[in-house]
Amino acid sequence: MKKLRSFPAKLGLFLLSVISLFTVFVLTFGVVAFADLGFYAKTKDECFERLAFNYASNDIDSIYQAYDTNGSLVDFTPDKTNLIYVMRNYNGEIIQTNTTNEEILSSNKILVRRWYLKNNGYSYRFFDSIKDSNKYSEEELRSVVDISVWIDLSFPAQDRYYVMYGLLSWCYDFRYAAFVVIAVSVIIFAVSISVLMKVTARTTGTEELHFGVLYKVPLDLLLAVVVGTFWILTYFLIESFYHSTFIVAVIGVLALVEINVLIGLCITIAARIKGKTFLKNNLIYIVGKIVFKYIFIIIPKYILKFFKSIFRYIPFIWKGSLITLAVIAVNYFIILTARYEYPHSNSPIMIFWFMEIIPVLALVIYCLICMTKLKKGGDEIANGNISYKTDTNLMFGAFRKHGENLNSIANVTAKAVEEQLKSERMKTGLITNVSHDIKTPLTSIINYSELIGAEECSCEKHSEYAEVLKRKSESLKRLLSDLVEVSKASSGALEIFLEQSDAGVLLDQIYGEYEQRCKEAGLELVVKSPDEQITILTDNRKIWRVFENLLNNACKYSLKGSRVYVGVEQNGDNAVFSVRSTSAKPLDITPAELMERFVRGDKSRSTEGSGLGLSIAESLTVAQGGKMELAIDGDLFKVTLTFKMTNSVQP
Repeated sequence: MKKLRSFPAKLGLFLLSVISLFTVFVLTFGVVAFADLGFYAKTKDECFERLAFNYASNDIDSIYQAYDTNGSLVDFTPDKTNLIYVMRNYNGEIIQTNTTNEEILSSNKILVRRWYLKNNGYSYRFFDSIKDSNKYSEEELRSVVDISVWIDLSFPAQDRYYVMYGLLSWCYDFRYAAFVVIAVSVIIFAVSISVLMKVTARTTGTEELHFGVLYKVPLDLLLAVVVGTFWILTYFLIESFYHSTFIVAVIGVLALVEINVLIGLCITIAARIKGKTFLKNNLIYIVGKIVFKYIFIIIPKYILKFFKSIFRYIPFIWKGSLITLAVIAVNYFIILTARYEYPHSNSPIMIFWFMEIIPVLALVIYCLICMTKLKKGGDEIANGNISYKTDTNLMFGAFRKHGENLNSIANVTAKAVEEQLKSERMKTGLITNVSHDIKTPLTSIINYSELIGAEECSCEKHSEYAEVLKRKSESLKRLLSDLVEVSKASSGALEIFLEQSDAGVLLDQIYGEYEQRCKEAGLELVVKSPDEQITILTDNRKIWRVFENLLNNACKYSLKGSRVYVGVEQNGDNAVFSVRSTSAKPLDITPAELMERFVRGDKSRSTEGSGLGLSIAESLTVAQGGKMELAIDGDLFKVTLTFKMTNSVQP
C-alpha cells in the first residue's frame, strides 16, 4: 500500500476512478435509452422504426413542401435515400413516388402516413387520420394529398438511415453486455476509490499527513457544488433525452465535471476524517459556532455586564430604594388581588397600607444612608487612605459603633505604618552608618594584607595567611555592600530609573558575559532568545544585577557537566524570564526558606556567599515593578522573573 502513496500512483488511481465512473454513467444512460427504445422487448427492426419515426416525419414535410411549391425532389431519389415515399390524391391514385417496386407499393407496412390539405392557397394542414377531416367540405377534401413513407431495410443508399441502422444494430447487440461492463466498472471504481481514499494525505517515506487544496475549502460548500452540478445534469437529461448531438456533448462534459468533483469530494472527506476536521471545516459549523457564541455567550454576557455596570453606578441609596419600592409594589398588588377576591369587604386595608409604607420607607432610607457612609469609610481604608474619618453624625446604635470601629482601625493602622516606616528608616540608617564605619578599617585591612603578601619572608605560611586574610576581607566588604543594597531596596530608598529595554538584547549580553564563566565552572550556558521583539520597562543596571546574582548562584551551586538554561517568552501582556539549573546537591529546602536573607541552599556553608543574592534579586525585581518566583523539583532549580511588556512590542 505504501508504494501507492506516490504522486504517479495517486494520479493513476484518480484517472481510473474517473474513467470507470464515467463509463458507469454513460452505460447507465444508454441502458435507460435502450429500454425506452424497446431493445429488451422488441426486434431490432421494430426499434429502428421507432427511432426513425421523427426523421421520416420531417422528410414527409419536406416532400410535400417541394411538391406544393414545384420544387426539386432530387434528394429523395433511390440512389440518395433509403426513404420510400408514395404520394396519392384523395381518390387513392398515385401522384408521385420514388420507387417502382410493386411489392413495396402493395405492402401495408407503412412507417408514417399523413394527409395534407391546402388552406387559403398559401398554407396547409396535415392530419394523421382521414377521419379528422370531417370538418372540411367535399371540395376542400379533393385537394388532399396522401403521403406514405417507409424505410427500405436493404439500404441501397448510404444515407443517415443507413448510419442510424448500423449504430442501432451495434447498440442492440451490445444491450446485454452493457450490464456486464457496468458491473465491472462499478467494481473497478469501488476498488480504485477505496485505495485512493486510503492513501490520500499520505506520501512516500513518511507517516506525516499532507493535505491538498480542497482540504481548505469548506465541506458543505463542496457538497453544494456537487448537488448543483448534479441538478443541472439531471435537468439536461430530462429536457433533452433525444435532442441533438451538441446537447449530448454538453451532457457528457457536465457529467465529467460532476464525476471529477464527486471523486474530489470523496478524497477530501477521507483527508478530513484523517485530519479530524470533518465537522469543523464547514461553513455551517463555523457560522453556527459564531452565532451560538454571540447569541448564547457574548451578547448575554455584554447585556449582563451592561445592566451590572448600570446597577453598580447607581448610588447605594437608590439601589436600596428601588428594591424597597419593588417589595412595596408586590405587596400592593397582593392587596389589590385580595380586594378583587372580596369586593364587598369594607375593611380600610388600603389606609393602613399607606400608613405602613411611610415609616418603613423612611427607616429604609436612613439605614441606607448610614450604610453608604460606612461603605465609603471601609473603601477609603482598603484603598490606603488611613487618614479618612467616617462621619458618625446622626448615626445611632450599631451603625455608630461600626463607624467608630472603622475610625479606630484607621488610627491604629496609621500608627502601625508610621512605626514601621520609622523602624525601616532607623534600620536602613543603622546599616548604612555601620557599614560606612566598618568599610574604613576594612579597607586598611585589605591594603595591609596586600602589603604583607608582597613582602618576602622566610616563613612559608606567611603568604598563605596574607592571601586568606585578603580573601576574607574582600568577602566581608561584599557582604557589607549587599547589606546596604538589600536594606535600601526593601525600604524603598533605592533610586530606580526605568527605561525601555529589549529582552533579546539583554539575553545576548548575558550570553556574551557568562558563557566563558560557565565553561570555567564546568557548565554549558543555553540562552533562548525570543523570535519576536519583547520590550519591558526596567532599570538596566538593576536588572543586570538581578541576572548577575542568579547566574553567579548557578555557577556556584550547579552540577558539573550540566546545563544552565536562560530564556524569555511572552505570556499575554507579560514577559517571563526563566533561569533553570540542576543543583549539585539535593535541595532539602522550600522556595520560601531559600528566599529568606542569609539562607543558602548549601547548608554546610562550604561555599562562599552571604546568602543575600536571591533576596537582593527579589527586592530589585519588585522595585522595578516585576515579580520573582522560585520553583524546586528534586534537583531542578528554577527562577522566573515576570515583567509587564510595554506598548512598543513589535511583531
